[in-house]
Amino acid sequence: MVLFSAAGLVQPSRSFLAAAACGIQPTHRKEDCGSALKQRQTLTQMPQSVPNLPTSGFALEVDGRLKTHFATQEGARQGAEELKRRFPMLQVRIYDAAAKARLDLPLA
Repeated sequence: MVLFSAAGLVQPSRSFLAAAACGIQPTHRKEDCGSALKQRQTLTQMPQSVPNLPTSGFALEVDGRLKTHFATQEGARQGAEELKRRFPMLQVRIYDAAAKARLDLPLA
């Protein structure tokens, strides 16, 4: 890249060329190529999802995500049936924290 000024042709500095090689725009401060690459890599990594499983009681699992917690299985079953009645396209299951198992709803 060649720059022009009122005095004529100006050659770019070495730091400008090094920054351009790293993908850094010339308006930014001079950065080390390694740190710029690390920043770019950390921004593109997706965060890992860790479900917060309940330790007691029952929970509704809607489309693979835990939503509502219940103290009893009967309450969870009623909530699941109501949700399934209102939104039949959802996949609703009951998570039993004591057994660490998922229970499917009986077909109606």
